[in-house]
Amino acid sequence: MPIDILRVRDDDIPGLVMDGVVDLGIIGENVLEEELLNRRAQGEDPRYFTLRRLDFGGCRLSLATSLDSEYSGPQSLQDSRIATSYPHLLKQYLDKQGVRF
Repeated sequence: MPIDILRVRDDDIPGLVMDGVVDLGIIGENVLEEELLNRRAQGEDPRYFTLRRLDFGGCRLSLATSLDSEYSGPQSLQDSRIATSYPHLLKQYLDKQGVRF
């Protein structure tokens, strides 16, 4: 049985799996969680099944500021302009910290 392999951007993989375009995707859980939150925010009920967690890779999302920033915790981000590839994960984090987003 032949296998077709599609090279696509990692951000596109969860949607391709959830929309039934592909049968399997290999992605980081951060990318998957961002897409889940995005779809839920749009009123969708995303469906997928994690077949197996692979025994390699890892991800840690971090907050980074300039050296001259007066950062004393998440509250000091209030009313800041924040650049991110993960707006839904960031909102979830800031909501838990009580910071308006």
